[in-house]
Amino acid sequence: MLLRLLLLLALPTVAGAVTLGQFDDFEDPGDETMGWGHGVVSPNPPSVVTDAAGNRYLEVRANGGLSAGSRLIVFNEAQWTGDYLAAGVSSIEADVLNESDLEFIFRIAFEGPLGALIFASTFGAVVAPSTSWQHVSFSLLEGDLSPVGAPGDLAAALSDVSRLRILHNPVFSHLGAVVDASFGLDNVTTNVPEPAILWLAALAALALRRRAHSPS
Repeated sequence: MLLRLLLLLALPTVAGAVTLGQFDDFEDPGDETMGWGHGVVSPNPPSVVTDAAGNRYLEVRANGGLSAGSRLIVFNEAQWTGDYLAAGVSSIEADVLNESDLEFIFRIAFEGPLGALIFASTFGAVVAPSTSWQHVSFSLLEGDLSPVGAPGDLAAALSDVSRLRILHNPVFSHLGAVVDASFGLDNVTTNVPEPAILWLAALAALALRRRAHSPS
């Protein structure tokens, strides 16, 4: 947590743009879902629940069948958009909870400009049924992501992400599997830089602040 705090102090942030060290823990009652959702017609949008220990997390549900809300997926079109390359983001990590009787295969997928250049995790993270919280990591490096449909330019997509998705699907896809199930999502974050880099960035930010407040 100290590293994340230093990063947040050191690096400038832009509203609606991904930043290195970003951290969604769903603990703010004023911004519960933090921009994560389903389609506008979904009958079961993600919601924040509180467990017995007082921890708040996002519950993602799917109702199966052929109607809206049938797929086990959640997406963000707010703070997880923008230029991942410029931000230095090379992976996305999260804690997931699978209390169902199904094995989940988690993947990320993202859309480039205007919903084009869609890429998804080549290999998913396997989470066994009826397990406690598990940590999953998704690399954004070449080879760990594959284009959906026609071949695309990974760098172009990562430089202008318009939507990030987290989903369950046993097969390679940017769509969630059609299933009647749910999972918990918490502590969604980017890769955290090395401590030395953070420390230098924090010192640089402190120097700039002192300069800004010094008498002219």
